[in-house]
Amino acid sequence: MDKKALIILALLLLSGIIAACGPSQDELDAQATEIAANIFATQTAEAPTSTPTSSPTSTPTSTHTLTPTYTQTPTPTLTPFPSFRDDFAKVLAPGWIWMNEDMFTWNTSEKPGFLRIYLSDKGLVDGAENTLLRNAPEGDFEITTRVLFTPYSNYQFAGLLVYQDTGHFLQFGRAMCYVPDIPGRCVGNGLYFDQIDIDMGGELGFVGDNFSTRTAKESEAYLRIVREGRTYTAFYSEDGINWQPIGRHESDLFPFYVGLIASQAYGYPAIADFDYFTLETLP
Repeated sequence: MDKKALIILALLLLSGIIAACGPSQDELDAQATEIAANIFATQTAEAPTSTPTSSPTSTPTSTHTLTPTYTQTPTPTLTPFPSFRDDFAKVLAPGWIWMNEDMFTWNTSEKPGFLRIYLSDKGLVDGAENTLLRNAPEGDFEITTRVLFTPYSNYQFAGLLVYQDTGHFLQFGRAMCYVPDIPGRCVGNGLYFDQIDIDMGGELGFVGDNFSTRTAKESEAYLRIVREGRTYTAFYSEDGINWQPIGRHESDLFPFYVGLIASQAYGYPAIADFDYFTLETLP
């Protein structure tokens, strides 16, 4: 056998020995598969995922937190109570409420520019007719009117009203009071500032002084009541410009309404003409 043939035979014998001693093809395939899987797993862990990144939201990603200001998120506040004036020109302004209305005993036509009320024969405690009311503000306020009125019979009354209910109210106006045995409280035709509280004042409910005051004019009165907390002060003016205090009451009544009252206990109905009514809130 020549040298070339011997080398080929040796190589064939060596390959057979290696094949007999090494792993089978199946084992090599399995190893390759395992290596490939490991490589894929490593690449997957290192590479970015294919899930798209979401777009930025309105929430800032920085470390600074934006705190809303009061202009961005306003705090609810109470709506200011508007000032009010009624000059009684032909019709009543919106917002009035009649208590015990008798439509035949009031009008705005007989004396143009005035609210005319024929006095009823019931006092307010008994449920006076034609008591004109409107909502009162929650805080301090003042109400004002001018009334043309000449009382001629005992207990005729026309003026301003601060009202909780029929047993709790304040009234300030021109009235007739003539009772000889209670001097100081009755001065005839004058101004009277009454506090009524049936829980404190007995059968009729009158509490404290009535601040009876004679005035130069006996058929006209500019009247004002000012509320400051639980203090109610009555003011009078001869001309609607210069005002002087008449008296003051301390009261815990809750003033649901303010308005006008014209009433009497008995007798032929007198007439009260109201020129205007104003309501102002106070700071």
